[in-house]
This record gives sequence, structure tokens and C-alpha cells, in this order.
Amino acid sequence: MARYDARAGSWPLDSEIRVVVTEDEQTYVRISGPVDGPPLVLLPGEWDTSLMWSPVIEALSESFCTYAVDNPYNFGRSTNHQDSASPVDYAGWLSGLFDGLGLTDGISLVGCSFGAWLAADYILHEPNRLAKSVWLSPPFAVISPPLESYVGGPLSMGAFLTPARLSVRAYLRWLMPQAVDAPWFDEHVDDIVWGLRGGFDERLALTEPRMLSDAELSSIEVPVLYVAGELEQMCSVEEAVSRLAAVAPQIETEIIPGAGHELPMGQPGEFSTRVLQFLLKR
Repeated sequence: MARYDARAGSWPLDSEIRVVVTEDEQTYVRISGPVDGPPLVLLPGEWDTSLMWSPVIEALSESFCTYAVDNPYNFGRSTNHQDSASPVDYAGWLSGLFDGLGLTDGISLVGCSFGAWLAADYILHEPNRLAKSVWLSPPFAVISPPLESYVGGPLSMGAFLTPARLSVRAYLRWLMPQAVDAPWFDEHVDDIVWGLRGGFDERLALTEPRMLSDAELSSIEVPVLYVAGELEQMCSVEEAVSRLAAVAPQIETEIIPGAGHELPMGQPGEFSTRVLQFLLKR
């Protein structure tokens, strides 16, 4: 938590901190941008927190009131009162969170990796609350990853069972090899190491994300943008885009050249430009 708080000191904007209490969770939310702006809720990936949005939060908060969330079933300052959450539990948590924040509808919901799957699943439960949604590098939802990724990958399992810096770094080298020399890479490794060592592995959600059916994808009426890097390791981006074109052509797709699973940390400018184009389009 000391490391988390020190990292939070680099959050580039003034923000309001709010803790929203729902039935099984206490959710820590970092609110930035104009208070009267349209709401934009940001869901982090697994092994990450609201702080992952630091590189892009200034751009996103120019036009939106942003709500960067710590997932109560993962790293961060949120907490939960049960061991794991099902898709129904997650949908209930998000609805309760929105109620607690006073967000009734018109919400833009952006998720990265596991957070993208949560955003995709929530559309099926409460579409009327959403204005738009962006799915960043979703490892499931659109297409199932290869077997080694589906079960967590041999390297990720090693990092989980033995959260040493060597094992975590090896996993991230596999997941985002093009980012190894980036100035933020080793800091990200250390964030995960401290998170796993700090006992957060005991409250990680055990629910496995699932792939949405053709009928579910085709039924989505909320405007959606699917974004992934061309070097994504978790699944075949080309197959995902091809499937969406076939069964859900209403979903927009974008492949960012030279990027992998590290969005939005790896290419914050490209990410912000493309996502804001979609969110601000009428």
C-alpha cells in the first residue's frame, strides 16, 4: 500500500477519491476532469489498478468526468467480502457502483484486458445504462485465446505461484516483448510483484472469462469499439476482427500498429486519439 500510495503521487491531475460501498464490496474510485462532463468509467486489467490509466488520464479527462476504478477482486485499495465473483456478481457490482456514484445512464465504459471482458459482459446485463463502450485487448469475449493463454499460460502460472521478480518479468516479457526496453516496464514488473507478495492473490477473482456467442455479439446495440495491438499475444487479433466483421459488423474495430497487450501504457498518444475519436463521435 505504501508503494501504491507513492505511485499515486504521480497521478497527473487533481482528483477526488471516493469509496463506494455495495453489498459485497468497497470500491475505491479516482475521479478526475469536469464534474459536469459526461461520465467515463475506466476498468483496469488483472494484476493492475486505476493507476494504469495515468499515461492517458489527462487526455480523457479534458472532455469527460473520468472514474478510474480499483477492481475489488484484484490489486488496489478496493476490498470485497467474498472469495470470487461470477459474471452476475460482477454485473451487480458495477450496477451498484454506478448507483453509488449517481450515474444512472449515459455512461461510457472502457475496460482493458480483463476489464474489457467485464465491460463486454456488462453490456449483456444493463445495456440501457451505457452510452458507449471500448474493449481494449480483451483476452476473451470475442475469441478464445490459444490453450496456453486460456489456462493462464505456463509463465503466468509461475509468476502467480512464485511471485519473484524473475518469474513476473519472464511472464511480462512473453506478454509484451516489444515493451521490455520501455522506461515503465520494470516499474510495472515491480508493481505486480509487490501486489502478489502483498496478499492480493488471495482475493483474485477465480471466474474464468468466457467468449460471447454469435447471438450475443450480434444483439449488441450499444456502440462498441474493439481495440488491440497488432502484436497482441493473448489471442489472434486478426481472427477476432474477422469474427466481429462476420457476426457483429456494428462493432467498430481498430488495430494499432507496433503495439501489443500494453495498451494504453505503450502508445498513450495513439490510444487517446483513437478512443476519443470514437467516444466524441455523435
